[in-house]
Order: sequence, then structure tokens, then C-alpha cells
Amino acid sequence: MGRPKGKMLFNVFTIRQILETLSGGGAKNYWSVARSLPGIHSSTISRYLRFLVYNGCVERIEHSLLSVDYKITEKGLRLLEALRMLEEPPPEAIAPRPRKAR
Repeated sequence: MGRPKGKMLFNVFTIRQILETLSGGGAKNYWSVARSLPGIHSSTISRYLRFLVYNGCVERIEHSLLSVDYKITEKGLRLLEALRMLEEPPPEAIAPRPRKAR
């Protein structure tokens, strides 16, 4: 598996949700991960998982062509601990600021 293609901007809170799901113990298949993340599109979950695998935070375990599991690594657990220190801000805290009139 190579480097994920294209420019990617990631939401740290989505990464945290995926890592939280995988930290529950043992390997999980893709659909177990997707079911625990309602509201996040399946293509987004796939992209984030590829990113996390590429960076060594998640291990991809291929049993067969159609059977793949994902497991959090030690590096992923350390990242999760750091992300747990961040609180998700309310929408108004990250909304664009209005421009001042000149």
C-alpha cells in the first residue's frame, strides 16, 4: 500500500473517533468500524483508514481479498492519547470571522 494520493485535509476529531473505535480491543473489520461512526461517509472512513495505515497508527490485516481487519498500533494508541486532550470546539468557535470593512 503506497502513499495516499492527492491533497488531504483531515479532521482530527474524525481521526480520534476512528482510533477510539479501534481501541476497544482486538481487530475490527471495515463494516464494524463504519457502523460505529454514523454520519461519516464510507469513502471518508476508507480514506482516513488508508492515512492511518500509511502512518503506522493502524495495522491492516488481510485474511483474503474480501476479508480485511484493522487494528490500532502502539503508535495509534499514543496518538489517541494526545487527541483525547483536545476538546471538540463548538461550531461558533471555528466559524470564519467576518471581515472588517475598510
